[in-house]
Amino acid sequence: MAVALLVVAVGALTWPIVGPLVILPAVVPVAAPVIARPPAVPKGANAEFDFKSGTTWRWRRPLPSGCARWMASEDWADVNLSSDRNCAQTLGVSYFTSADHLVFRWHTSGSGGGRPCPGAIAPEQIVEFRALAAQALALSETAAEKAVLRRMDERLAVTDGAALTTDASGYCNDLKPEDYHRRRPRGPDLWR
Repeated sequence: MAVALLVVAVGALTWPIVGPLVILPAVVPVAAPVIARPPAVPKGANAEFDFKSGTTWRWRRPLPSGCARWMASEDWADVNLSSDRNCAQTLGVSYFTSADHLVFRWHTSGSGGGRPCPGAIAPEQIVEFRALAAQALALSETAAEKAVLRRMDERLAVTDGAALTTDASGYCNDLKPEDYHRRRPRGPDLWR
């Protein structure tokens, strides 16, 4: 059974169609400049599309001491700060707006949420993360980026690096064990 491939040209865009399915991921990189960007997303962010997440935007900013990598949609944002000035690594600390907690991106031997983290983050490392957050804040372009980075710094300021817990991915976070057994109040809506 042959799969029919038809190409539909609309203006300057070419949309491949396989059967009744329009292959949108092939279109988004070409159409990115004309896709409506939410006000929270800075100009120059790259648009991507997948059927699970819909349209998301990615951008990164080299910092004097590292890198800030962002991924966002209309409803949420995830920022990762690392000391890699080339922006190639994601090891560091992340803040996801809809979850309102920090994730320290170093793999641990543990998995599953709520267990004590087998490692610790030294106070000096938390100071370095706060410095990266301040550098990213100074270079941020939108009010939403600034709000997210301020909230990230607030959480870092009260983080006890010796009292972290594991999450399902094997990373450590700043949640307490009791946070896994009760419904946490939703954090501030910083991205909309």
